Amino acid sequence: YNDKAREAINRFYSRKDTLSLGVCNGCQLMAELGLITPENREISPKMKHNDSHKYESAFVGVTVQDSPSVLLSSLKGSKLGIWVSHGEGKFSFPNPLDQYNIALRYNYNAYPANPNGSPEGVAGVCYPDGRYLAMMPHPERACEKLFGSDDGLNFFKGFL
Repeated sequence: YNDKAREAINRFYSRKDTLSLGVCNGCQLMAELGLITPENREISPKMKHNDSHKYESAFVGVTVQDSPSVLLSSLKGSKLGIWVSHGEGKFSFPNPLDQYNIALRYNYNAYPANPNGSPEGVAGVCYPDGRYLAMMPHPERACEKLFGSDDGLNFFKGFL
């Protein structure tokens, strides 16, 4: 990887006044670079190919979990309609799930409601202090009822 980019990322993540949201490819990047667990990057979840072995684009339901996520704190317990669009969206965890902060789950664990086969329907995880959130669903694609849902607006309003 690029040393200057690594240094800039490390500076950003070492600050206590930052927030980070990784959606889809951003989630994959955060997982690959170990940014979900920056103190111990070896235990960071990784992203694998969907169990279907195909690209999945679907409107699914998710539930915001009780987690330390700063960005989702006002939505705990909410059920949201949201889009997914990915081929490599399955979370793979090197340690038991109870060692991670699960921030978002698909409403059902079975395909097609869990479009990638993530264990226990995991759709998003966050850093222990809640400042960094990595998720596969696309809230930005659910901001207009004309396109199926405006639940993404609630998601972004939760940031305020």
